[in-house]
Amino acid sequence: MSLVRGTTVLEGIHDVLPEWAALCMAVVTQLGDVWFLLLVAIGASWALEDERGRKQGPWPLAVVVGGLALLSALKYAFAMPRPETVLMPVENAPEALRPWYSNLGTAAGYGFPSGHALGSTVTFGLLAAVLDVGTRRQRIAVAAAIVGLVSFSRLVLGVHYPIDIVAGVLVGLAYLGATLWLVERTSVDRTTVTLAIASGLALVAAVVSDGSGSMLQLLALTAGALVVWVVRNRREETRSDRRVRVARAKIRGPVVAAVAVVAVGAILLDYAATRSGLFGLGVAPSLLSSDVSFA
Repeated sequence: MSLVRGTTVLEGIHDVLPEWAALCMAVVTQLGDVWFLLLVAIGASWALEDERGRKQGPWPLAVVVGGLALLSALKYAFAMPRPETVLMPVENAPEALRPWYSNLGTAAGYGFPSGHALGSTVTFGLLAAVLDVGTRRQRIAVAAAIVGLVSFSRLVLGVHYPIDIVAGVLVGLAYLGATLWLVERTSVDRTTVTLAIASGLALVAAVVSDGSGSMLQLLALTAGALVVWVVRNRREETRSDRRVRVARAKIRGPVVAAVAVVAVGAILLDYAATRSGLFGLGVAPSLLSSDVSFA
């Protein structure tokens, strides 16, 4: 099975590159790490506006979370191991950098498909599709370059086989394409649609994982965010005073998004929370129980 997944290619990369390249790639690979992808998604959620200049809601964040839920379901379903050989073992790293390298340059858990490849494809592909910066071709080129760099870093670090990377990119493209297609063809607002998709995929992950605690928590949080969002929208629609509606929307939207970010992030960033410091807000320690790697 390892031969089918590209062992020869992986060994060829390791034969050519010096060990210190792993230290560089440990930094580069953070572009596809969960904590960074969520930060990008949060930024996109704040930046995107409709034709009237109004915020569109945290739907980009929901798209990324849905992709991570899909990743979890696939990792549990295939349960394929990671490569046994790495470019630079932790014990070969400079002593002062060993804790850092062990934290950023290694990975545990199932290896197929690559979470970094899938997550970066979804996140940066989404930005290329929806942002109004430069030309579409330029945005696609930048997104492809980032995904390619992240994917190569995973091979250099020896935490994935080539087929893991290819599968991650293809699944990410398929998921993103299907999600955007559905979003553009429904009359329901984008946040509701994408939260519903994320909840459905979280349900699949919970089933495939035989009721993993972390996946059940993810399901509860995505479904809860969906309910809160729908209730919020219905209440806003029933208010006759437009000024009150707009004022409340400006406050409630960010609050709902922030709560969703902290709650979902606490689960998804079990290993990344301590390294980034983004979700050390008290709720994270009680939820850091994930038994599947998003790497």
